[in-house]
Amino acid sequence: MSKTELLTYANSRISYLKDLVSVLEKRIDKAPEGRIKISKIRGNTCCYLTIDGKEIQYLNKNNLNTAKRLAQKRYEQSTLKAAKYELMYLQEFVNNYPPQCAEDIYDSLSETRKELAHTVFKTIDDYINEWQN
Repeated sequence: MSKTELLTYANSRISYLKDLVSVLEKRIDKAPEGRIKISKIRGNTCCYLTIDGKEIQYLNKNNLNTAKRLAQKRYEQSTLKAAKYELMYLQEFVNNYPPQCAEDIYDSLSETRKELAHTVFKTIDDYINEWQN
């Protein structure tokens, strides 16, 4: 993968993650307050609304929508955290990427030097020849 392709992909991913972070933050802000606690009691699944770690309300089948929204909120919070982390590192990668890659050094040599030295990387012609044979 060339430097241009790599940076293009990284910048595309950065743009995607920025959009994702924005969407998730808005959705989390609109989600109900609290968290869901899920327990198994005598083989039955029980859901409780908790706020600040304290059980506030048992969520019966009539509150299934609230339970789903709280479970979705927790998933989106975890996804948001991961997306922000990836975004931070991708931006750092793009900002600190070297101006010249190792693969580009040979191409920057004069024709005379190219006649005296050989590249340590496979060229596109090398890949084509390998593929054809």
